[in-house]
Amino acid sequence: MVSSLSERALLTAWTFIVAIALAVHLGAYPLLDPDEGRNGEVGREMAATNDYVMPRLDGMPYLDKPIVYFAAEAATMEVTGPTEFAARFPAWLFTIGTALLIAWFASRVGIDAPAAAIMFLTMPLTIAFSRTVIFDSALSFFIT
Repeated sequence: MVSSLSERALLTAWTFIVAIALAVHLGAYPLLDPDEGRNGEVGREMAATNDYVMPRLDGMPYLDKPIVYFAAEAATMEVTGPTEFAARFPAWLFTIGTALLIAWFASRVGIDAPAAAIMFLTMPLTIAFSRTVIFDSALSFFIT
């Protein structure tokens, strides 16, 4: 447990630094095949048609996955355009949301919240999933 206010402020600052570091260069490299490209295209088509209820791939209904990630991806593409960053940003956002939920739960049970968030944000799979157009970060958010 953190004993002083300055240590708590330092841990909180590190939590924000780690969260921001995960977002650096989200759109710096192309989407990886096959999953990222397919999921990115479904989000792009959803944004292009403004149909946030029925995900489509090549104009055909694509009901293999839940629509929440596609809708978040499409909303980001509405704002920033159809880029790699827009496709990956929802994964990062869901990861940050999960870290906030973990911090909230940790504070409720008496564990140091910033330390719990830092531990989650620096796990290798958390880093990988927060930078990839797949549904694992959204799944983690909704089951946390």
